[in-house]
Amino acid sequence: MKKILSSAINVSRDERVDSSPSSKGNQIKWRTYDGFWLKSDDLGYEGLSESIASELLKKSNIQSYAPYVPCIITEEGVEYRGCISEDFLTSGESLITISRLYETHERDIYAEFEGKNASRRLSEMIETVTGFTKLQEFGSWLGKLLEFDAFILNEDRHLHNIAVIRRLDNSFRLMPIFDNGAAFLSDTRRDYPLTAPTSILINKVRCKPIVTLFDKQIDAVSEVVGLSLKLELNINFEAGSHKYYDSKEVGRIKQIIDIQSKRYPHLFI
Repeated sequence: MKKILSSAINVSRDERVDSSPSSKGNQIKWRTYDGFWLKSDDLGYEGLSESIASELLKKSNIQSYAPYVPCIITEEGVEYRGCISEDFLTSGESLITISRLYETHERDIYAEFEGKNASRRLSEMIETVTGFTKLQEFGSWLGKLLEFDAFILNEDRHLHNIAVIRRLDNSFRLMPIFDNGAAFLSDTRRDYPLTAPTSILINKVRCKPIVTLFDKQIDAVSEVVGLSLKLELNINFEAGSHKYYDSKEVGRIKQIIDIQSKRYPHLFI
């Protein structure tokens, strides 16, 4: 990542980016003139989730991901808690979501999912996207992504949140893993209050995009492409976290990682 000179980032109203609300709120986003993306927290501690997910990915066998750093964003005197990341698109590249990719080929992925079990949905999606893009490694990459989502409890990996990158010559490359703000029970305002027991809340989480239960989605990954994600647990929880996030928020993520590491022991090197 380019060097961030300050943990307090000033942005202008003109740098705001219009974005459609997702199932997990409507974060304000900015794209700065010097090549950074910023996102405000909307429902809880999304910026903390992004930064801890980055710390996990840094010590994983996933080669490409978007690093996030917690920060304070100031726009016209109004402060927002959030995070910053470098724009991973180079000149002439565009992000094409899987849903949009199907649409450009006059296909409806949601209709094609109807009546099929998780493994068939996943295998057909991989086969179709590989055919569209010629990215032979797409299946392995998607499997690791869904394994990671299960570990961090990312409930917002819908089909507009999985994408490929199209170059100017119409060839494709895999996207870095990004947008993990809805992980780690970060929605404290609506769904996962800090006053509720973490273990009970974990059982409430539902996933996307293949099925709604993480374990069934992982079973499909295991059957179709095999389990291949590897993580290390010696991550830095203190990397800027306590400047903006209180001990209850940081402590909850530590507790989730402890619980999930026991649930998915095969993930660890």
